[in-house]
Amino acid sequence: MIKDPELATFEACLRSILRSDGEKEILIVTPYPEKLRARVPLYPFIKFVKDPGNGIGIARNIGINAASSEIICFVDPDAIVGREHFIRIVEEFKKDPEVGLIDIKGVFGVRVLKKLNPLQKLDVLLWRRGRVARVLEKNPYFAGGTFMALRKRMWRQIGGFWQWPPYGSDDQDFSFRAVRAGWKIKKIKIKGSFHYPRPTLRELFKEQFGWGKGYACIIVKYRNNIDFWKAMRYHFMFYKLFPKPLYWMIPVMRAMAAPIGGLINGIKWKKLAFFPYWIFRRYAFLLGLLIGLATWGKRTSPHPADKT
Repeated sequence: MIKDPELATFEACLRSILRSDGEKEILIVTPYPEKLRARVPLYPFIKFVKDPGNGIGIARNIGINAASSEIICFVDPDAIVGREHFIRIVEEFKKDPEVGLIDIKGVFGVRVLKKLNPLQKLDVLLWRRGRVARVLEKNPYFAGGTFMALRKRMWRQIGGFWQWPPYGSDDQDFSFRAVRAGWKIKKIKIKGSFHYPRPTLRELFKEQFGWGKGYACIIVKYRNNIDFWKAMRYHFMFYKLFPKPLYWMIPVMRAMAAPIGGLINGIKWKKLAFFPYWIFRRYAFLLGLLIGLATWGKRTSPHPADKT
């Protein structure tokens, strides 16, 4: 989903898709079709789909509805796909008809890693050794949005991506509902596919702040759904400390405890620069989370997105 027509990696992303093997239909969902079309004049066969900019879930639904293919592969505009990216995805879907969603983890090449700045390398370290690497990569309930791939008929069955709010966490909500509807999530790694980490503190703050506001909406929707919070697979001590009605407080407390986690992992990974990086990252997330909860937390009237 293209939001910023000035995004530096957009053209590199598109070139990687064009270079990849296999037949594909390329749709670019964006509020700025005219501006982006001017940036890719050599590719008139690419289809631009107008997105009103009312939320990422709405944008995903617009793109899927406009696509003619049964298999849908998302690629964020600041990501690069490997040569076999789409072929691998199609092969995995063919292996098991019960797989409705594929969660793709990219693999950085050595040449790419050398070009990353220190801030970006800390991000790569986190995604390799942090909780996401240890727990969520094996979690059968969740798939990430950067390279998410799905079957269109599954999307129809579960009612598409949520229409509310205009922030993230739509991937967590969607994948959880998919599994609850009886579909499987397949997790694979694809060499040469990767997501560019945020290169500056300003961009990192913007990303994490937005993620926090999106996660606030997850809390609002699932605050009374015990199964959802158990599916998150937090450390067992958190489930001991909090009563079931307050499981939704666990991510809030984990964000508040960022200095502890940053210090522990910084020492364990022998990378003390991780300590300030982690505090900055988590507190940006926490700020977005608290603002989101203050905005939507008191909502009492039912919303269509609250249905699970």
